[in-house]
Amino acid sequence: MKANIASTNEGKNISNIKPSDQQINKLLMHFQAGHLDKAKKLAASITHKYPNDVLSWKILGAVLRQTDRKSEALVANKKVIALSPKDAAAHYNLGVTLKELRIVEEAEASYAKAIALKPDFAEAHYNLGVMLVELERYEEAETSYAQTIQLKPDFAEAHSNLGDVLNGMRRFKEAKVSYQKAIALKPDFAEAHYNLGIALHELGRFEEAEGSYLQTIKLKPDFAEAFNNFGIILHKMGRHEEAEVRYKQAIKLKPDFVKAYNNMGTVLQAQGKSEEALGAFKQALTIKADYSEAYNNIGAVLNGQGKPEEALKAYEKALEINPDFSKASAGMGECLLKIGKFEEGRSLIQKNDGSISL
Repeated sequence: MKANIASTNEGKNISNIKPSDQQINKLLMHFQAGHLDKAKKLAASITHKYPNDVLSWKILGAVLRQTDRKSEALVANKKVIALSPKDAAAHYNLGVTLKELRIVEEAEASYAKAIALKPDFAEAHYNLGVMLVELERYEEAETSYAQTIQLKPDFAEAHSNLGDVLNGMRRFKEAKVSYQKAIALKPDFAEAHYNLGIALHELGRFEEAEGSYLQTIKLKPDFAEAFNNFGIILHKMGRHEEAEVRYKQAIKLKPDFVKAYNNMGTVLQAQGKSEEALGAFKQALTIKADYSEAYNNIGAVLNGQGKPEEALKAYEKALEINPDFSKASAGMGECLLKIGKFEEGRSLIQKNDGSISL
């Protein structure tokens, strides 16, 4: 007969025994110090020995997510909820992991559950807003961000994201106010300055937009999109040489920036530098072969150079890519008139109004 091994846990359910305060403190110390490998090993050890310890499962899930082991993190997050179904933070953490795994509908449901359990959970309202934007449900996202701000008025990112939603809905005056609030809370918030520039641009307040873009690139000198948008504003104000400089800076920062090449072509053409403009448009096409705007602009330059037959080929290519491109259709009409195809040309011109496209 085999001898029984003695155990101090005889007659008890081992899963209900808790880890010591020393173990938990050590786990928290590793996690808060960013020693994720040590935290993972210790959390895995504790959850194996004490499978009902909620905090250890929470930390294990967080560490696994931060070390890009998201599928394993998902298992840990769900274990926490099984042990503590009314834990709002657990549902929130599950939502974060699901979002990163692109399991969108379940992520939304997790954030909603966290809010149902804890209505004043500002971060859950905020992340739900982020999720709703990705789902293109902008009015609902607006509500989520507004709720976030009501709960946490000093949440600069929520003000900025609300501005993004309002910008997207073309409510530029309201967007401007949101970005200004974000900047007041966080003056070095480069993205908020940038997006404020976009709102001001749309409102036709070009000089103010210029100030926003200047502040953006001061805070974030490698922000290629800000240089490009700055160039657009300068171009619209007739400051073509300055615009050219900004486009070149955008391209230097982002050599495959197709829109910046196209925009630089337009400003070169505005300065009468037709051959350089063609070079910029063609460079855009080496990056994005189906870029209809570049073909349209090549057509406009060639047409202006008195080469309607060559221009027609460029316009045809633009329309092949985008059959509804009215500017290319109108440009084609002008070329047809020049080569004597009057009926076809007049028909297209009456239907459309063409010019170089920004």
